[in-house]
Amino acid sequence: MKNSVDEIRFQIRSVIIVKFFELYKILEKETKNIFSEEIKNVDEKFKNKLYFLYGGKSNINIDTSNNILYMEPKTFSVDEDFKNLTFNQIIKICKIDNKIKQFEFNINSMQKRQEEIDFYSSCEKLINMRNKLAHEILMDNFKDKDIVEMLSDKKIEENIISELSNFDIKLMNTAEKQIYSNLLYLNIIISELTNKDMILNFICFGGSD
Repeated sequence: MKNSVDEIRFQIRSVIIVKFFELYKILEKETKNIFSEEIKNVDEKFKNKLYFLYGGKSNINIDTSNNILYMEPKTFSVDEDFKNLTFNQIIKICKIDNKIKQFEFNINSMQKRQEEIDFYSSCEKLINMRNKLAHEILMDNFKDKDIVEMLSDKKIEENIISELSNFDIKLMNTAEKQIYSNLLYLNIIISELTNKDMILNFICFGGSD
């Protein structure tokens, strides 16, 4: 019986993590696309800062046969779209300067009535969780800095995605509930950012209290 439960829990975790990475990639792509488009309209001071940071991001290569280190050249372009900046770098830069209006929004807490969560802090926590899962898929030690908001069992039961319709979600452990909570917030953030319908399909959807 124990093996059967463990197998089901592994399947549940696999579904949750696959969906988490799927939606994370969508958020990453949409954020980078919006950033590349919106920077065309920012002031020169901010754009100069981007050029400075972008130049400093050049890769250092090693020529082992000649014992030489050399920096990969960067070609200046007036129309640079900065698409080589990572999702994490874009979030850090924009959080400080507040130049991209599409990133200036809050989402409603699913757990606490009348509370809101801002886009930047949500992304920072999602990035933290993604990085931990990328290095250790069975990670079971997430911190507050990795979780947008930990949802209650009741709230999770009210928001079950169709991929989990045949599973007993009561078998989720704490780490799986944390990943699932972030998955639900990923869904909300992408919808808010893109002004499109939510991506996940639910067998039941409770929204926020």
